[in-house]
Amino acid sequence: MSSGLDLSLGFGTLVTGAANQLAVSAARAMAESAQPPFNPLIIHGGEGLGKTHLLHAIGLLRLDVEPRAVVRIGSWSELVDGWRSAQVGGRGREFLSPFVECGLLLLDDVHRLLERGEARQQLLDVLETRISAGRSTVLASRKSPAELIDADPAGARILATGLGVELNPPDSAMRWEIMARQSGEGGVGMTPAVLEEIAGLPFTSIRDLVSAARRLLAFQAVSPTSLDPAQARVLITGVLDEPLPDTGVRTAAPEPARPPSEPRSPLAEESDEFGSFLSDVVASVSQQVDRWRGRIADAMLRWQGEGYHTARLQALLDHELATQPEEMLHRFEADLDTLRRLEQEARELAPDIAAHEAFKDPDQLTLAQQLLDEARVRDLVSCLPQSQYRLDDLVEGPSNRLALDTARGVAAEPGGGPNPLLVVGDSGVGKTHLLHGIGNALVEQEHRGVVCVGAHGLEASLQEAADTDQLPAWRRRFRWASALLIDDVHLLAGRSEVQQELAGLLDHLLSAGRQVVFSSAVPVAELTGLAPQLLARLAAGIVVEMPRPDHEVRLEIVARLLSATEAADDAALAEYLAARPADGIRAVHATVQRVLRAAESGRSQLGLALARQVLDAPPRAAPRQPASPPGILGPTVGGPRLREKLVDRWPHAGDRLIEDFR
Repeated sequence: MSSGLDLSLGFGTLVTGAANQLAVSAARAMAESAQPPFNPLIIHGGEGLGKTHLLHAIGLLRLDVEPRAVVRIGSWSELVDGWRSAQVGGRGREFLSPFVECGLLLLDDVHRLLERGEARQQLLDVLETRISAGRSTVLASRKSPAELIDADPAGARILATGLGVELNPPDSAMRWEIMARQSGEGGVGMTPAVLEEIAGLPFTSIRDLVSAARRLLAFQAVSPTSLDPAQARVLITGVLDEPLPDTGVRTAAPEPARPPSEPRSPLAEESDEFGSFLSDVVASVSQQVDRWRGRIADAMLRWQGEGYHTARLQALLDHELATQPEEMLHRFEADLDTLRRLEQEARELAPDIAAHEAFKDPDQLTLAQQLLDEARVRDLVSCLPQSQYRLDDLVEGPSNRLALDTARGVAAEPGGGPNPLLVVGDSGVGKTHLLHGIGNALVEQEHRGVVCVGAHGLEASLQEAADTDQLPAWRRRFRWASALLIDDVHLLAGRSEVQQELAGLLDHLLSAGRQVVFSSAVPVAELTGLAPQLLARLAAGIVVEMPRPDHEVRLEIVARLLSATEAADDAALAEYLAARPADGIRAVHATVQRVLRAAESGRSQLGLALARQVLDAPPRAAPRQPASPPGILGPTVGGPRLREKLVDRWPHAGDRLIEDFR
């Protein structure tokens, strides 16, 4: 891992141009400053564009500036392999410690963090610890930071704080300079015309360009005459994996055969020598093709024997390996590994879909993923939000505007804003409506696996899973939720088992960037009976209050309730009802319904007078009850009844509890 820096890969040997100027400037700034100007610095670009060269150059310059600096360089794969070996001997933490503590860490191939494995989280923790401590960190990746963040939300907090600089393919000026340097270093000069010819070819990789230059130099070293541009171009395009676009240069047509007695010119001898060289190249390429055809045929037999489709490999053979067989075979095997993991999970989760043909065809990987996603969330259908609650139906006013704006933001960008979100408010103020409204907004946006459940419902489902030995399936089902919304979380106080499961579930969902929303009738500061780890997760998010409805909200609710009655335009009635004290939206509804029921009973026409009669009338005195012997609350049929089975007295006849003793 720490074998050292390559002294030949300094800034002095790096060709700089428009394609890499920004990256080189950022790299120098990172190397020259003890306090990193950006952390991490992420150098990204395609294969062979100089990412590794820049990493070594940064390390060498850092040691020039500060000879006592501790610099470590390596690749993501080397770190993973080293950690695994150390972990076997119980020295995993000891192995990672130097990479946490060093002054400058240079880490190549960071795009491999997307490859899941047991070491991945350990290395992410190393990077997060370094960056939090302000230790200089430079990462190189074939994928851009945006691509890494989109594909791996767990690493987003590490990458999003840094600066990404891109290395682009070299332009013609850079290609000419690279060719010229190679020519000078090789000690065998190439003519300016050859340099111009090769620099004009559309190389997208510095590594390929350097390789081409070395081929030319090797041939030139054994050739008695200098290569001309046409010969150089034929030599290079004959060994590249893909033919390059025609630039208009034509090689001479083959010379007709001469009689044996006719003397040959020196030019013809040179042509024969060049033709012989090309024949050797063709023979070498043919051997490589035969070797790759054998490898692909072996792979086809192996995978067909396990029941997998290999049409993609057959197409490679049919096209005579025209396009980079090594890369194509590697991609096929990577897709096959992914398909096998999906198939294994399908067998455990939903055996009824595991037999689908898509799980045997790497070319149907997307369909297999879709089938498994459907299986993952189909058991969550019972936890969908109640469809009657919509965000647009909530009445907005000064008191609840912040809560509604926050809810709309969460629905528009789940996981990208407040997470977790905790909505706090008294009973009846609309918390449940808000929670289910967020859930329905996510469902409308085709987010699959939206879970909206009350605290008691969550506990009941967990208890049922525990009673039937289905806890692993319960965890797996809820972990695939795209959003988790739990109503009345304060009711979980004292429920240690469900709290423990919920804490683990939250860790998984939040690290995956999925939205979590809670509601509570008790403020966080007053919550008791919740485990510290669960309280910490609640406190780490955003808390918004759902207050009691203000006058504007109450007036709009009253207007909606009266809109279908003959008093729809009765402003005095609406104002009177809205002015009544109410602890919540539920209380406003109850007040209006009392008046509407009175109007329906025919007592009087719906209006202000009736409302005052119903709501302002003094309560009626309760009728006197005859005395009863101790233990008996009234006359009974068939003997005395237990006290909890009988009713003593009720203030209003309409509120009486009727029990059937039959």
